[in-house]
Amino acid sequence: MTRADDIRVVWTARPNAIEAGLDLVLRLFEGLGLGPEAGTVGLAATTIGVVAVTFAFGTLIFTVNAITVAPQVVMFLGLTHATVGLDRVRPGAPDDPDIRLPGRARFRWLTRPMLVAFMLGALGLALTVSAIVG
Repeated sequence: MTRADDIRVVWTARPNAIEAGLDLVLRLFEGLGLGPEAGTVGLAATTIGVVAVTFAFGTLIFTVNAITVAPQVVMFLGLTHATVGLDRVRPGAPDDPDIRLPGRARFRWLTRPMLVAFMLGALGLALTVSAIVG
């Protein structure tokens, strides 16, 4: 057996972080008696818990990726002296979102498709809650 085989055996025997985290959350929910069989309140608490854990894990991954990439971005800016980006949208710049130019739509923080998606999500949530409760 080679060194690579030893590493492969150890790697496959060890659960990864996602599996360990999921196992921990499932054991916690089981210990609290939460799950699909726990009724309306249990299902709602389980759903909120899963969403919260998913959000926390997603933001953790995003933060780790940002920290990982940050030195490369700083190095690129230091070597190239590139300044395009935010300078173009500062007040008075050519692409200033506050300046009304003919043929250009007003800047919207929440676009129309995003607002429609919010409304559809709220409608879906209301229908789901009403189906669970009554």
